[in-house]
Amino acid sequence: MSASEQERLKGFSRINCGQTLYAGRPYKLLLIANPKGGVGKSSLAVLLAAFSGLEKLKFADTDPQQSTKLAFEAMFGKVATDNSQLVIDSFADLEKVVRGSAGQNKQTILVDTSAGLSPQEVAKVRVASLLLVPVSSSSVELKAARKFISSLQENDYSVPILIVPNKINDNSDLLKIISVFRALPCMLASPIPYDRRIEKLLADQHFPGELANLREAAFPLIHSINNAIKSPYLPDSKLRQID
Repeated sequence: MSASEQERLKGFSRINCGQTLYAGRPYKLLLIANPKGGVGKSSLAVLLAAFSGLEKLKFADTDPQQSTKLAFEAMFGKVATDNSQLVIDSFADLEKVVRGSAGQNKQTILVDTSAGLSPQEVAKVRVASLLLVPVSSSSVELKAARKFISSLQENDYSVPILIVPNKINDNSDLLKIISVFRALPCMLASPIPYDRRIEKLLADQHFPGELANLREAAFPLIHSINNAIKSPYLPDSKLRQID
């Protein structure tokens, strides 16, 4: 029995790429992963939270550094952050989280992971709606990300993968990323341009009055995620750009 057939027996199902359901009730679980550190996993989580607000978000920060949680506390305060945080002991707990939240209107579950996470560990999270893989144009990071994604697919990973180009200076950075992943059956999000002002906010974790800037920076990413979720599932296709 395939992994997807096992998930259906548990009540989980998928329509198109990322429209996921439990017992017929929709849910959205975004998993952020990359084996390298410093590629923008926590920054991605911050942009998503700035756009939606914590009232529409439940999150788990499985990175020991807790960078995402600390950034959320700086943005929204400790009480709001604690109310939205999911404490999980393992990825297996995500199935229980989904069962409890499926069908709740516009509720997104966001999971930020630590660097060094193996493809085998990520492959266990088959209930995710999308896997977001942030990448920069660094040759070292691109090589590691490509190996990571290839290993996932060798493990029959059925969750659609959205590559998110991050800290993009110019078109040559984007073309470099496309050339590395062009033969893989993944999707490519609109790039997040390098913005010194936004990078300073993320580095300093000092956000008062600045959420509007973060929301503006997040809009292309949100648009790509929503379109990726609704797009047809084409497991044998090559890299597809999702605007």
